[in-house]
Parts: sequence; C-alpha cells; structure tokens
Amino acid sequence: MNLMESINKVFLPYLDHMGSKIDIFTTLSHGLLICLPFSVFVLVTFLWRPRLWLHSLPADIQQMAGPKTEAEKKTTQNLLLPIFLFILPGLSIASVFYLNWTTSIDFALMNILFHLYGIWLIVHLWDLLIIDLGFVIWIDPSHPPIQGTEEAKGWKNLGFHFRSFLKATIMSVIFVLPISLLLSILL
Repeated sequence: MNLMESINKVFLPYLDHMGSKIDIFTTLSHGLLICLPFSVFVLVTFLWRPRLWLHSLPADIQQMAGPKTEAEKKTTQNLLLPIFLFILPGLSIASVFYLNWTTSIDFALMNILFHLYGIWLIVHLWDLLIIDLGFVIWIDPSHPPIQGTEEAKGWKNLGFHFRSFLKATIMSVIFVLPISLLLSILL
C-alpha cells in the first residue's frame, strides 16, 4: 500500500459514499492552488495600501495608526471585500463545480462539506504560516509600513495571528455549512 492509499484509508473513510469520494490530495491541491491568488491579493494590496488591512492587525497598531479614513473604508468595502469573496468562497465553490463536471464523485453533503472546509483550512493555515509569519519576520517595527506605528509590539505578535487563525477556522463553518447544503441539493 502506498502513502496516498494509507492516508486515504486512515483519514477519509467518512467521505466514502457509495464507492466515490473526494480524496485528501484533491482537496489539498485545490486549496494550495487557491493560496496562490490569495497570496498575491494580500501581498499586493498590503504593499499598495497597508492601512486597508488595519481591521486585520493587532489592537495596538490600530490604535497608533488611527481609524481608517472614509476613502480607506470605501476601498476596503468596494475592492478588498469583493476580491476576497471571489478568491476564497468563489474559487472554493468553483472547485466543487469543477469536480462535478470532471469526475463521477457523489456530491453528498458530507463530501462537499469536508472538501470546502478542507480548502478553507488550507488557505487559513497558509495565511498563518506563510503570510502572517512572513510579515512578522519581514516587518521592522522601527520602520513599519504604516506611519505612526513605530515600535508597536503588534508587528511581532504571532500570538495575535494564531488567535485570528483559530477564529477564522471556526467562523468558516458559517459559510461552508449552508453552501455545502445548497450545493448538495443542486448537484
């Protein structure tokens, strides 16, 4: 038995439905593919206008930076949010449709739920380990990307990002569960 068969046998028996399942490597590969546009989106927008991400930064940075301007709030609402919704929810749903069109997998609720939630977990884990940890290592608190936040402890606060990761993994259920139910009915 090879490694892939062993992992699928141990971790995915609950996805087996009438002999067809979404294996862990499909979910992993789709999740990692979605990490690419997600990373580009975060990196480009943070380098372009870091204050747009104030809502995702530790409280001490938010306090030192001051509130977002009206223009920053509008840009967050009209640019950041739609792009984020296209990338994570949009592409993860597209992944399910792609599998529906290209495979004979049974799209029962649990198959879709575990696939979508797996993708979201992969993206959130990538965000923590690659993006957030990268920024924690890369950003010099004495020369931060947001003026007025010099020497803020939040720039090196990996605990904040870990707590954000935990919140995101829990809050993902709010999206994934109803969408999985809807997709299981439609497909």
